[in-house]
Formats: sequence, C-alpha cells, structure tokens
Amino acid sequence: MEDDLPAGFYEYVDRKNWGIDLIQRGLRINNDLYTTIYTAMETEMSSHNILGNKLNQITVKNKLHIIFANIQCRFPTTFENIPDAWREKCLTAIAQKCNYNMRRRATRSGSPCQLTGSRGQAAAGDMPLRSEPEGKQMSNRPRTLDTITVLINMVTGGQSTICRIRDFVKEGLSDSITVESLAYDQFLTVLQEDIQFDMTKHIISYCCTNGLTVPIANERSWKAAIGEMYIEGLDRFVFHVDEKSE
Repeated sequence: MEDDLPAGFYEYVDRKNWGIDLIQRGLRINNDLYTTIYTAMETEMSSHNILGNKLNQITVKNKLHIIFANIQCRFPTTFENIPDAWREKCLTAIAQKCNYNMRRRATRSGSPCQLTGSRGQAAAGDMPLRSEPEGKQMSNRPRTLDTITVLINMVTGGQSTICRIRDFVKEGLSDSITVESLAYDQFLTVLQEDIQFDMTKHIISYCCTNGLTVPIANERSWKAAIGEMYIEGLDRFVFHVDEKSE
C-alpha cells in the first residue's frame, strides 16, 4: 500500500463518504486484510446483537466501544499508529458498511434487520472471535456459499466494494444457498449502488484458474464463474469492472 499520505490526511475526519479505498489507504492495508477486518466487524456486531441497528443509539454506542477495542486487539499493527479520532471514524465507517449490506439483504428478503435467535448465532459462528494472528485466514469454519465474501474492484479509479454471496440470493430462497438460487440482477444492483456501475460503459470480468481474464456477459457466465471459484476452494470471489474499450 501507499506509504506517503498527504499532509492533514488524518485530520480530516468529517468526510461524508468513507469509501473502501479511503479506509485501505489510511490503514495501509490490502484487499485481503480489509476483507478479514470487515468480516470480523460483521461477526462481532452480530454476536452483540446490534447488526442492522442505528449506530447513534446509546446502547449500540456502548457495545461499539467494546467491539472496536476487540478489533484493535485482533489487528494491532494496523490500528496502533493511527490518530484516535480518525481511527474511531474509520471503525465506525466499517460498521456502517456492515449495516448497509445487512439491511440491503433484509429489505430484499423481508426479514427483520436485527439478527436474533438462531440466525444471529449462525452468523456469529462464521468466524471464531478469539484472537488470531493478523491477516490469518480462518480455516476451521465450515465452507459453504454463505461463508463466501465477494470483492469487486473498479479497475479505473480504484473504487471497490465488498459483500457476501448471500447479498445476491433470490427473494425467498435464503434458507439454502446454491448457485442456482443466486440472481444476476441483484449482483448488478450492488455494482450500481456501490461503485456506480454502468452497463453501457463498463465490462465485468474475473480471472479463471488458467490465468485468463474472462468477461462476464450474462447470468449464465456469471454463475459459471461463481461455480468455478467455489470448486477451486476460494474463500473470497473477486470480480473486476473496467471501462469498455472504444
């Protein structure tokens, strides 16, 4: 990651849009470590029963202090030399992104925003809460489509977004996630909302197992790509969005 940041970078904390690229730049982390921190935040929020709740509530704020402290303990070298005010804003921004993705799923499925009961316990079980070496992959959790994270990079401009495979599940089919229960339209909606994807200007692709970059032209090729990445044992699926050539 970039070592030199402009003067005053950490002093400007009242940004309206804390994009993933801004967070990664300030923390000097790559996509892999951002994915791990995001997943840890989502799991912690679920285990404290605040995922999907407004962050300005007093009870939620009190739990966030505990969660943020846990995250910093798990990733000490990432957060130890960051000014307090910026670090707090950064962690809050990641928590907001967890809430945004969760609410988007809940709105589509018609389920309540807050994860409670067995659903909340299952989400918390996706990743152990004990301290792990920084950046280490959690290899002991069951690997299903529901545990897969998806990273989408905008090649031009450096924008990126992260979500879960379950963000793409067709309405009413969230209990048992398979490739066939996924909706390409939901995938495109995430791209449009998060990185301003425009089908007339951009092309989607992924890097297949033989190293070739393969374009995603329709739902069939999208599902084929997901199937290949899953068979290859990947814990994170990566898609790239680039401008169409003239």
